[in-house]
Amino acid sequence: MSTEDPTVATTCQFWLEGVLLVLFGVFGLLGNSLSIIILTGPNMRNSFNLLLVVLICCDNTFILFAVLDYACVRVFSWPFDGESEAYAMIFPKLLYPLNNITICCSIGLTVAIALERYCAVCHPFYYRDAVQSTSVNYRVAKYVIPVIVFAIILNIPKFFETEIFYIPKNETGLAESANGTDELLYTLTYDVTELRKNPDYIRYYQNWCRLIFTCIIPVTALIYFNTRIFRGIKFTHMKANKNGSSEVNLATVLICN
Repeated sequence: MSTEDPTVATTCQFWLEGVLLVLFGVFGLLGNSLSIIILTGPNMRNSFNLLLVVLICCDNTFILFAVLDYACVRVFSWPFDGESEAYAMIFPKLLYPLNNITICCSIGLTVAIALERYCAVCHPFYYRDAVQSTSVNYRVAKYVIPVIVFAIILNIPKFFETEIFYIPKNETGLAESANGTDELLYTLTYDVTELRKNPDYIRYYQNWCRLIFTCIIPVTALIYFNTRIFRGIKFTHMKANKNGSSEVNLATVLICN
């Protein structure tokens, strides 16, 4: 049984993290790209649709990172494998922290979209004045910029969880060159830092901090905003069945997202 385990694990990795991940990733990118084309149409320009476009861009970025990291590099070893120096240079300080930043941006923008709909449904007069007095780009930036800044600040420690270093390719780290002199033979790799191994860091940042800011607070905010949207629809759009049902569907999408 033990001799078959590596083969089973490799086969599962090939089909799940390789083939299926690429297929679903391509399907998601195509669907999201089609949504961007529709939402950026001439009659679709408003703050809500533009926020959806920014959210889709964050989701597409996350999909690209996931397909590149898990499928292309780790499974198919393309355009380089996970043991290469190129991957050692890209993963610790670029791919790994940016992947976490895009996830936080997607979470924050989902809450921002729910807040936008909450203001439109539950505070229509305030929302109408805001729409008439400010530009669409300003209202979108008012949501997007704080979300991006907060996502970067929250994930600053991710840049310090890994480090790049050189290890010798042989015992001495030296090799004789063609002219008879010794040349250094080192390879570039990466490993986790002492910070990432620290129990307090794992407990307070990795577990509690990320649980609070990426799960508890966003879910609580989504429940609150969408519950108010449902109540607002119930009491103010009873006769407008078409508009009311569209807002209900929108709130359902935001909760599921």
